[in-house]
Amino acid sequence: MINFMRDDFSEGGSPLAEDGGRGLLLGIGQAGIQILDQIVMRGGAKASGFELMAIDADQAIVDGSVVAEKRLLGKPLLRGLGSFGDRARARAVWKLERESLLDRLSVVDQLVIVAGLGGGTGTTLAMEVAQAFRNRPRGGRVIVVATQPFSFESDARRAAAQEALSVLRAHADAVLSFSNDRAEAWPDAPDNIRRGLHGMNLSLAQGVESVAQILAAGGFNPLTFADLRGLFGRLEGAARPENCWIGRADSEPHDDALSLVERALSGPLVASGGAWEEADRCLACLVGGADFSVSQLQAVSKAIEARLPAHIAVSLGTRTAERFEGRLSLTLVLAATRAREIEEAALSEEEAAPQALIQEVVLPLDSDVLAPVPKPLHASAVEEQLELVDEAAPVEAEVLPEPELAAAAPEPEPKRKAVPVPVADLARPAKVRRGSKAVKQEELPFEAANSGRFENSFETIHKGENLDQPTFRRRRLVIQA
Repeated sequence: MINFMRDDFSEGGSPLAEDGGRGLLLGIGQAGIQILDQIVMRGGAKASGFELMAIDADQAIVDGSVVAEKRLLGKPLLRGLGSFGDRARARAVWKLERESLLDRLSVVDQLVIVAGLGGGTGTTLAMEVAQAFRNRPRGGRVIVVATQPFSFESDARRAAAQEALSVLRAHADAVLSFSNDRAEAWPDAPDNIRRGLHGMNLSLAQGVESVAQILAAGGFNPLTFADLRGLFGRLEGAARPENCWIGRADSEPHDDALSLVERALSGPLVASGGAWEEADRCLACLVGGADFSVSQLQAVSKAIEARLPAHIAVSLGTRTAERFEGRLSLTLVLAATRAREIEEAALSEEEAAPQALIQEVVLPLDSDVLAPVPKPLHASAVEEQLELVDEAAPVEAEVLPEPELAAAAPEPEPKRKAVPVPVADLARPAKVRRGSKAVKQEELPFEAANSGRFENSFETIHKGENLDQPTFRRRRLVIQA
């Protein structure tokens, strides 16, 4: 038996039962809860086809929310005062509430996380919930709609947002990221920041509803989850903080297709961003009632083609719902994909690559000497090379100072056999080396020494010589100075 389901999901359950399963919009932290509040106040909670749930560690934020299902986290730890932007406290809250949250998400097949990055609770729990939901045995689809801090906020807050964005892109199927700076495009925002933030939350609420519309079943040519994932699941890391621009508009009486497209593109999430320079893809979702005609589809399609730049490829999907009887709703989702980012990165690497300073040398085949071929040297290597010396220039010998030798103990002279010297030779002067200058020497005055303790002893006579006397006296040698 084939079961048919109504396109109008405002009555009789969720439209995701036959397609992607049960869906949940999860607002985490103050920013995420405020966006969900706008969905409820606009009447889009039931119409989105998703259940709504708000969670935070701040009692005042949770109590002030108009979302039907809401939960205060970490009350035993933080006593309802929030994490004060401390991610360590937020991780402690996650460890405490992990099992209960995963038990609530066990019946969910498609999860849309809405959070503001840069703080404590929203930043930490968004990463933890996305990882845990994807890693569960049952699996599931995860889409993240996140906001980035203002450009004037602290470096620590913006760095935390960039880190969280990298983690979310690694674990979520698609991440739609917006900057809070777009609130400046809202009317009266320069004079009243509260109005600007309120307009930002309202626009993001419309964007979240548009994502739910794309994921919902029904229609004769709808956009699907694969379309979202194909555009917003291709980026990695946080090199491009913003990658999404969303505009939405509902037709008015006596409204033409071009006016509908113009109003959709004039929203703050499109007009204030770099959509025309950075975006390269566009998802257009057109929803109408039972009176939705082909001529209306054709007129809107031509208006989108005429209004958008030529380099932006457009994928148009349509849906029907009874609550849109007599009117049309147009959502334009522009994306910056990874393909264009890779091309720009490759081009920048080619421009930044240093040129080889030394070319390879190849010897001819008939060369007698086979020398090794030098490799190309880059600029950094050339700076470290030593200065070359011209081999043709004469090289002067370098005079090195004589090293100072450490004083060593004199070695004892070996005993020599006494040789008698003729008396005639004793009167001859000492020989002087040829070429050297003769030096006048004086005789040292040696007096007869006292024999001391050997005064009355016998003299030692050997071969006619008195060995008790010094050699110079015994042999009558002349000692000169």
